[in-house]
Amino acid sequence: MGFFEDLNNKVVLGAKRDKLNEQVKGLLLDIGTRYYIQHKDDTDGEYAELIANVNALNAQITELEAQLNWLKGIVVCQNCHAECQSQLRFCTRCGAMLVKPVQEPQPPVAPQPPVAPQPPVAPQPPMAPQPPVAPQPPVAPQPPVAPQPPMAPQPPMAPQPPMAPQPPMEPQQPMPQSLGVCPSCGNRVSPQAAFCTQCGRPLR
Repeated sequence: MGFFEDLNNKVVLGAKRDKLNEQVKGLLLDIGTRYYIQHKDDTDGEYAELIANVNALNAQITELEAQLNWLKGIVVCQNCHAECQSQLRFCTRCGAMLVKPVQEPQPPVAPQPPVAPQPPVAPQPPMAPQPPVAPQPPVAPQPPVAPQPPMAPQPPMAPQPPMAPQPPMEPQQPMPQSLGVCPSCGNRVSPQAAFCTQCGRPLR
């Protein structure tokens, strides 16, 4: 068996082995995910501590996602999971009260230690005088450039046919826009809203 054939067989076998390992990892991950979904509320058992750690991490991830949405001007309704504007108090889809995320306080910045003073720089010795530069010989004059022959005149361009006039564009009719009024608090709401964004009263 030649060197290159042996090397090719090693590469093929290694690729098959890595592919099977990835399939095993994917199946183990699927098994663990299904077990967690079925037992995430268990407080005792062999894997209770691991499940509690996963629940705590998922809670932190949910809070961070809520803070990111808040920075984008979005609040996700905890009842129907609809995305609403952050300035609203009630969901426009189900009327539930929107829960705003809790901003974590930033830790104070520790003061930096003072920078130690640098020692003074020793003076540099004076530079030795440079010898005078020898004068350059004069440059020989260049011969005059021969004049270029005049360019032949270009034939005149044929006139282009006139463009046909375009028909005038028909003006677009503006779409009528109207806002509704909440009968309870008088807040102006969108005609598509099912609930008032100020007091949460159903509008339909």
